[in-house]
Amino acid sequence: MKNFLLTSTLVITVFFVQAQDRNWSVELNYPFSVDNGYFSNNDGAFDIGIKYRFLNTSLVHIGLDLNGGLVYDKAGRNNEDTYKSKTYIFQPKVFAEFDLPMVTKLHPMIGLGYTIVSNDISGTISGTDLSDRSGADGGFNFDVGLSYDISKKFFVQIKYDLILLQVKDEVIFDQERINIDFRENINRLKIGVGFRF
Repeated sequence: MKNFLLTSTLVITVFFVQAQDRNWSVELNYPFSVDNGYFSNNDGAFDIGIKYRFLNTSLVHIGLDLNGGLVYDKAGRNNEDTYKSKTYIFQPKVFAEFDLPMVTKLHPMIGLGYTIVSNDISGTISGTDLSDRSGADGGFNFDVGLSYDISKKFFVQIKYDLILLQVKDEVIFDQERINIDFRENINRLKIGVGFRF
């Protein structure tokens, strides 16, 4: 029991010492598609993320960024469609955030990583039954953005996110099996708020 308490105290102390450097941040974003692509018709979306900066210099901070999100859609645009879909997005990446000496509250950033897109679809689209159809696709992603410090802890941001998605699936249409295999570039903007700790 003493070892457990000593270890717990040590872990909490290290966490708070690291937190004094504000190496961690969390963010909440509203993402939306800027073209008529993969996520353009949706009834809602959100994106949350956590960042850890493991290398800090006077000019650049380099770290890991883990983002997760949800895009959901339901029938309503067409009388014969009864589908509902949920798309879960997971984006691990490496990022660099820059400090500008002349404008200390603005921080440009870039990121490079991989996106995993998992779909959960049910119902019909144009007479094709998609019930219980699910699958995962993926592709590299690149983002650029700009954050503005409201205070030492709070910030607002805007990001452009490019996902090079590879889609592979198999559907049955008129009792014929059809293989789907295509690439699509997904262009999204994310507007959000964040908290450094």
